[in-house]
Amino acid sequence: MKFISFLSILFLFSYPIQSQNSEIVAWDEVEKTPVFLGCSESGNISMCSKKAFIDFVINQFNHELISGSESAYTLNFRIIIGTDGKLRWSSVKGNNDELELEGRRILSSLPAYSPGLVNNQPVNVMVSYRIELEKQNEISNIKSVDIPPIPRNCENNDDKRTCLSENISRYVNRSFNTDILRSKKKGNSIFRTTVHFVINEQGKTVNVTADGENEVFNQEAIRVVSTIPSMQPAILNDKPVAVTYSLPVVVGISNI
Repeated sequence: MKFISFLSILFLFSYPIQSQNSEIVAWDEVEKTPVFLGCSESGNISMCSKKAFIDFVINQFNHELISGSESAYTLNFRIIIGTDGKLRWSSVKGNNDELELEGRRILSSLPAYSPGLVNNQPVNVMVSYRIELEKQNEISNIKSVDIPPIPRNCENNDDKRTCLSENISRYVNRSFNTDILRSKKKGNSIFRTTVHFVINEQGKTVNVTADGENEVFNQEAIRVVSTIPSMQPAILNDKPVAVTYSLPVVVGISNI
């Protein structure tokens, strides 16, 4: 099994104000930047929202489109987030038509933001991203490696596989923002999903996806898992390797 690792670079452009009703402002010029789903509780909302867009694209990308190639590929996105927080306009440029179509497909499911503000009024916000697809890597099953990924507080634990599992579960439970779910449901609700991801050769979580029925819950699960702190990578035959991991997530919400 293979995956593609990504180098992501953010570019911000300034654009002149056109009119009061169609004002377009650069991301770094608004008083309050648009907020990506799940970033409202972040310490740095702007950086969280930028990274969340990049992670969303990477996680939704169909890796099979480039799985057989060693070439470098690039996707350039330019988007305008409207005054309602929804995608108002977009431009996608890539190495070929197939990649551009995939980029537009991904944007079609982009979650709505909380809109950007100037003088406490919603404005259209423009931002551009460049996402580079770097290289191919082999992925191992976590059960087949000699040593599993090791979180920092598991280094001295004799049962490192169990410690890894417990460490990831605790982190997800502690970091999950349940407030975004309370506003979606009335009464008691149970949300379920399974998060699939890769812990790469650097010990970072990448290629995060979720397959639950509730998309808001899926995106929050993806956001949380994407922020899991780096760990020591898995080892196979004395070399660091990437491994797959799946995590069931169940959250119960009680609205009073």
